[in-house]
Amino acid sequence: MLYVTLDDKSHQIYFYEKRGGKDMGAKIVSFEIPESLAKEIRESAVAQDLGKAHPTKPQISDPTKSTGAFGLPKEYIKKIEEQAIKGSWKIEQP
Repeated sequence: MLYVTLDDKSHQIYFYEKRGGKDMGAKIVSFEIPESLAKEIRESAVAQDLGKAHPTKPQISDPTKSTGAFGLPKEYIKKIEEQAIKGSWKIEQP
């Protein structure tokens, strides 16, 4: 499972700090994906408690903190690898 946040910088920073931030060597890796893939992730996502029943669907992750946090199964990791916009990758330590 790859956990991602779509269009919510404040959640990225929240999770970065939760993981220890700079002191623990945490980093934020970001990149752009086509809006069509982001829409597919949002529209096909299921609640985490339904994840075992729907193992190929994204899971809504951390809904009390963000509407853009998802856990992605291997099928979506492959889609991201194939569709990520080349040259848009960044690694940050806020």
